[in-house]
Amino acid sequence: MSSISYDEIPASLRTPAVLAEIDESQAVTGIQGLPYRILLMVHKISAGVAAENVAVQITSERSAIEQFGEGSIGHRMFKSLFLNNLITEAWGMAVAEPAGPDIAAGSITVTGPATANGTIFLYLGGQRIQVSVQSGDANTVVAAAIVAAITATPEAPISAVDAGAGVVTLSAKHDGLVGNGIDVRVNYRRDEQLPAGVGLVIVEPQGATAAPDIASALAGMAADTQYHVIGFPWTDSATLAAIDVELQDRWGATRAIPSILIGHRDGTHAELITFGDALNSHLMSFTGAKNSPTPPWEWAAARTGQIAQAGNQDPARPFQTLPLIGVLPPVEADRFALNERNLLLHDGVSTFRVDAGGLVRIGRSITTYQETAFGAPDIAYLDVNTPLTLGFIREAYVNRFLQKYPRHKLANDGTNFASGQAVITPLIAKSEIVALYRELERSGIVEDAESFIDGLIVVRSSNDPTRLDVAMQPNLVNGLRIVALKIEFRL
Repeated sequence: MSSISYDEIPASLRTPAVLAEIDESQAVTGIQGLPYRILLMVHKISAGVAAENVAVQITSERSAIEQFGEGSIGHRMFKSLFLNNLITEAWGMAVAEPAGPDIAAGSITVTGPATANGTIFLYLGGQRIQVSVQSGDANTVVAAAIVAAITATPEAPISAVDAGAGVVTLSAKHDGLVGNGIDVRVNYRRDEQLPAGVGLVIVEPQGATAAPDIASALAGMAADTQYHVIGFPWTDSATLAAIDVELQDRWGATRAIPSILIGHRDGTHAELITFGDALNSHLMSFTGAKNSPTPPWEWAAARTGQIAQAGNQDPARPFQTLPLIGVLPPVEADRFALNERNLLLHDGVSTFRVDAGGLVRIGRSITTYQETAFGAPDIAYLDVNTPLTLGFIREAYVNRFLQKYPRHKLANDGTNFASGQAVITPLIAKSEIVALYRELERSGIVEDAESFIDGLIVVRSSNDPTRLDVAMQPNLVNGLRIVALKIEFRL
């Protein structure tokens, strides 16, 4: 037997030759993590060609339209995603709508006639639609013009029918709860106003009651394919409970392909507190807003894009101040004050702020995890950065050992083997673990290497001679969230 462990050159070779094998196990240095992959779980309309419950890669808004249909949740979520992130690999999965018909319906009732020329600035789920009005137009004429304008905007999440007598009937494009509460309004911006003589009475789409059954979609998620960040449009308790089972299984040691689910809930402050209190998962994160023109699923897709891009670059760095491009904020009267946002952060709901230019920015992205299994308050997984960072650290260590010690033998410390042998001992493994920890420390992922070394345990299993047991206590770097200044001035 040779004193050097060869993979390709046989020890029994007698034929004269000069052979050289190439080993890549030592070629790569530094921390090896996998590029992030996004999954958006969506609904499609009949025009979309995507098969249900099968993930398909989406590279542009055009491909989203082809796969899910124009104006579908799938189309609009990917449009929002790509406004915020064009870099991260993105996949979409069409989930079957609830058995219908279960369509949320609303209406616009027009009064008139118009007494001056003007424009109606109509917003359907944040989609701005302009309707031209001429002086003297009767309410029925204006209603017909509204229907024509909506029909000519296939990207809108709502379809319209002229019901006569100046009434426009509105219908969500998808069956189920997801259609309830799609924001419908006029004159969102300060310089917009209705033409003189025209009035609109708006009833937002409501009345849907059914939630999707995502069991088939979860079965369609490849068992070993990791989606680091999942954008999710549904917020009903049954659907969230179902997806959380899958998330927890992906987080576990045997699969070790963790995902963070990103969603959004629209509601009053009290409704959001109730929503957050009912959840307790360290792998889910929801923002909350009151009366935003932008639908919840587009909020979710925008934040998915920002968190995926920033988290892939540095999972420990806070996401605060990142912009949610394309998201329209609530009007000032509907925005939560600091004390209200603080209460939300104590009840599992993430926050945002609006800058002076009207751009929505991430406030603090937290998970819904709030207490242990025994009901004790717990901040272990408060911030989304924590599970993302832990996933990164685990991935770094797994990749390091798979890369450098793929076919090694395991021996006790002190074994007298040749230096060229593919053998690892607990002491060698401990040195490798410490070396990688110092790399992680230099990268700003962890801190306090000395305490880590003191607490590190690496032993050969007493029950299985082929197994190496390791216990480590990494100290994660924390994000800067609060700066508290006390100014004691003197006169």
